Amino acid sequence: MRHYIGIDLGTTNSAICSFDGKETRIWKSPDQSDVTPSAIYIDRKGHRFYGRKAFELASVNEKNAATLFKRYLGTSRTYQLADSGVSLNPVECSAQLLGVLFGYLPEEIRNDPDTVTVITVPAAFNQMKKDATLEAARLAGIGRTALMQEPVAAVMSVLKKDDSEKRFLIYDLGGGTFDVSVAQLTGGHVSLLAQGGREMCGGRDMDRWIFSHRILPWLKEQFDLPENMMEDPKYQAVRRIALFAAEEAKIALSSAESADIWRDEDTLQTKDESGKPMYLELTLTREDMQGIVCSMAEETVDLALETLQRAGISASAANQIVFIGGPTMYAPLREEVCRLLGIEKGTTVNPMTAVAEGAAIYAETINWEDERHQRKESYDEMKAGEEIQIRYEKRTSSPQGKIAVIVPDGAMRVVRIMSAEGTGKYDSGRVSIVRHGILSIPLPEPGNYRFTLTIEDAEGRPCMEPVTLELTRTLASIQSIPASH
Repeated sequence: MRHYIGIDLGTTNSAICSFDGKETRIWKSPDQSDVTPSAIYIDRKGHRFYGRKAFELASVNEKNAATLFKRYLGTSRTYQLADSGVSLNPVECSAQLLGVLFGYLPEEIRNDPDTVTVITVPAAFNQMKKDATLEAARLAGIGRTALMQEPVAAVMSVLKKDDSEKRFLIYDLGGGTFDVSVAQLTGGHVSLLAQGGREMCGGRDMDRWIFSHRILPWLKEQFDLPENMMEDPKYQAVRRIALFAAEEAKIALSSAESADIWRDEDTLQTKDESGKPMYLELTLTREDMQGIVCSMAEETVDLALETLQRAGISASAANQIVFIGGPTMYAPLREEVCRLLGIEKGTTVNPMTAVAEGAAIYAETINWEDERHQRKESYDEMKAGEEIQIRYEKRTSSPQGKIAVIVPDGAMRVVRIMSAEGTGKYDSGRVSIVRHGILSIPLPEPGNYRFTLTIEDAEGRPCMEPVTLELTRTLASIQSIPASH
């Protein structure tokens, strides 16, 4: 069985998902998290750490870490990890992280030559950045790989629950950037109508706001600190650790009304100007966050409205918002964005894993034998003898497959469709048709189905040898996603 893999290689967090044709599965990190921070840390002895551990160590010793490297794919930027003497470029960083994610998969999937992978990229990625992403996959030893756009992957994830025609606003707020796209689903095809966004707008801005408006005032009340504390090298570690603690508190507020920001003296390892050991011990509430939430909602909504205008539609004409990215896990932010735009939130997807999930679903729709990675054909047809034509949907997301039988001479025929041996118990019975007929075949759940088709004349004589038709019910329509390039 072929395994279909989707990877969301994110600026701040990454995720990996598999799809077996019926169900998707997110593969968790060793610390049992759905996402892995996009961070690498190498200590002075050359020990390498990835994901959450690397991110935690980076908060204490930033010079030995590489983060945010996705932003610099396709550039000459290098990361000098000081203590180890290691130098990495963004492609090498991405390759190492991809290798870590791929390593979460069971060995039988990793080593299966039929395993195929789709990696998502921002809609605005240019060809150099796309090529750099593919090169990172090659260095990671991932094998056959294709790319697709992140906003379209997000819509693909929605389609497994709701494939009705509508317009989507994809609101993607990550750790460091905000991306917004307008997509339209019509006749089973997704079109990106417009896209926009802004760098330096995301969860990290919220972390800095928490530090500036809550942590820093608290520190100044408790300790003897210089006016230029933010620039003083002596307090550099305190700033990094406090920002890390701010992010933890922000995440905790996604599911709680308050969160403690706490670090002891041993963690900070810094004394104030009077020699007093410094520590953190304060509480952050949702009420405290109201200012930054309103500000960020207003800023991103302005950008969303600009993007909707470029798409030629009003906010009232959009049917739903698809929220993507860690900061959108915070319910007050989602509610404020929906209120300002006047658009319903719509079908709920997991903001942290929807893109990886959509990529895995898309991987199943690709004809991997085609070098250009075109989509698999939806329809097929054949001839029975000289006269009879058979046309059918090979792939559909509908619970009903359709098989058409066309008899040009106008004579009556008797058609019968039955489940092939070992694949079910369906039997259409003997169905009489004149000129043409369309039979609906039940496909109760996603997966592959095989049916035997027989056609007889009015006297019961076979018009052809029985033929076997293979139909696939997909999790979402294969016509719903444009090609990856």
